[in-house]
Amino acid sequence: MRAVKPGFWLVARREWRWLLHDYVALILIFGVPLFAFVVLSLAFSHPVIRGLGVAVVDADRSEVSRAFVEQVAASPNLAIVERTGDLVEMSAVSDMVNGWSGGVIQASRHAVFVTPTYLVNMLYATHLGRQRLASTLRGPTFDSTLEGKAIPTIDAVVSRTADGRRVFIKAVNTDPRRALPLEVLLAGVRARQQAHIEILNGDGLTASNDFTHPDTVHITMNSLTAGPSFTVTLPEHSVSVVTLEVDR
Repeated sequence: MRAVKPGFWLVARREWRWLLHDYVALILIFGVPLFAFVVLSLAFSHPVIRGLGVAVVDADRSEVSRAFVEQVAASPNLAIVERTGDLVEMSAVSDMVNGWSGGVIQASRHAVFVTPTYLVNMLYATHLGRQRLASTLRGPTFDSTLEGKAIPTIDAVVSRTADGRRVFIKAVNTDPRRALPLEVLLAGVRARQQAHIEILNGDGLTASNDFTHPDTVHITMNSLTAGPSFTVTLPEHSVSVVTLEVDR
């Protein structure tokens, strides 16, 4: 190894003194890289960006556009905060079995279980009406830094089958601690007294299924008495579907 000549240190000291008197050079050499490091660190501090609000205007109203909207709604990264257009008739999940993000169906050599996302898609797909019915929802609200102010605690949508014999009320109680009553007032249809409600829920807000406990989050069905007006109780952090038989 060759020894460093004394001239090297002389040049280094001269350049350092020059830098100390040139503020622009100091900013370019030290300030800009430090600023870029801070910005990139903040931008990528979370591996997955979640909770982005999306407003969807479905002008095409085709099966393809409805499927796309439902895929966006099922994504953990995006939340549809406003929807216009006809009823979404189809849903799809990109990772079905043991996918990169987990998959809605988890299978091993000896066991299998499904996730709450799978159960929600199944519950909605098996209660698909061809026509969305007008509905008015009144109830408690909450404020959120993501969604905004006065967000309804209960979200509901109503649809009717093509033959007009059944009406589906899909309702979500987003309150993490309280069960809420849902009073239903019907107009323009005659519902039979025999009806039932299917509820997807678990013991807690963070409950999930696994190979050891595949039914921690599950669907239960209960009968109820319907009519021109009736009330059902929506458990905390639950997804429910009420099925009404309608006289034509």
